[in-house]
Amino acid sequence: MNRLQPKKIYILGGPSAISEKVVNQLSTKGYISDIERISGANRYETSIAVAKEVGNSNQVIVTTGDDTSPDALSIAPYAASKEIPILLTNSKKLSEATSTYMNTVKPVTATIIGGENAVSSVVEDNLDGISTVKRIAGSNRYETSVKIAETFDFENKSVFFANGDVFIDALPGSPYAAAMGAPVILTKQSALSGEAEQYVKDSMSREYYFLGGEAAISKPVEETVNKLSE
Repeated sequence: MNRLQPKKIYILGGPSAISEKVVNQLSTKGYISDIERISGANRYETSIAVAKEVGNSNQVIVTTGDDTSPDALSIAPYAASKEIPILLTNSKKLSEATSTYMNTVKPVTATIIGGENAVSSVVEDNLDGISTVKRIAGSNRYETSVKIAETFDFENKSVFFANGDVFIDALPGSPYAAAMGAPVILTKQSALSGEAEQYVKDSMSREYYFLGGEAAISKPVEETVNKLSE
C-alpha cells in the first residue's frame, strides 16, 4: 500500500468481511483521500451493489456464491476487462434482491458460469424469462476454466495458472490477468488436467504465469506447461 500510494480505496463487503479497524488504519495513510465501502446485507447483495457501480446494463455474468467454488475467479479477468458485472447466486434459487435487480435492469444477456450443481436449472429458468441466457460449464472446475478461456475473447499472448482448490492466489492475480487480457486456468497442485494440457498444446500463447509458490503449483506442473508449449 505504501509503495502504490493510491488516492482512493474501495472496500468490498460489510464490517464482518473487512472490519472498521482496517478502515481506520487505512484512513491514517496521508496519501489516501477517499475510502468507499461497497456492501450489502450478504454476499449476494454486495455483488448487486458492485454491479450498480459497474453500470453495464447490457450483460451480466452469474456464478454461484458458494465458498468452495472458484468459478467467479475463473471468469473475473474477462469480466473485469469488459466491465461486465458478476452476480452471485444461491445454487438453488435466485435471491429476491437479484431477481429485483435483473427485472429492473433487464440485461440483454446473462451468462451462467458452471454446471447445474453450481447454478441450478431453476436459476437458469428464472433468468431466462428476463435475458437471453447461455451457460459455460465443464465437468469440473478445471474444465470450466478451460471452457472460459476457449469461449471468450482473450488475447493470445499470456495465460495465468492458479490452484483450483485454494483460491487465495487467484484472487489478487485476477486483476493482473485482466490487464494482460489473459485467462486464468485452474490446476491441481501436482498435475494439470487433461483439458488444460490440450489447451496449452493448442494455444498460441507463449507467456505463462503461475500464481503462488510451489505449495500452490508444483514445479512439475510448471515444467509440463513449458514443455507442452515448445
